[in-house]
Amino acid sequence: MLDVLQRRLFLSVVLWLQDGAGYSAIATGVAILPGPVMVPVFAAVAQRLARRLPTGAVIALGNATFCAGALVLAAGASADVRYWSQVLPGWVLTGVGIGLALPGSASRAVADRRPARNRR
Repeated sequence: MLDVLQRRLFLSVVLWLQDGAGYSAIATGVAILPGPVMVPVFAAVAQRLARRLPTGAVIALGNATFCAGALVLAAGASADVRYWSQVLPGWVLTGVGIGLALPGSASRAVADRRPARNRR
């Protein structure tokens, strides 16, 4: 579910910056860079948190952080786009949330899988 929401949010922010703020494709790419940069940084943080907290709690924290970022973006959405106050804070929070939720979600998804058998 987080993946679907992230994709839709990504497209919305890109279009908001290009159509609403008049950013070029390059400027939009640079503007959205801080969010994805947060993902590997906070994936490492999630690994450390998972040693102290249940994996589900870390995933829930990540999902809540992602939702908070999406709400910040939605609350700031307007035709008069101000990147530093409207876009960047929410975008960074969504990246932090994905970074926190993704490692635990991925490990949980494959934890109970049995090894595949070779079929001939």
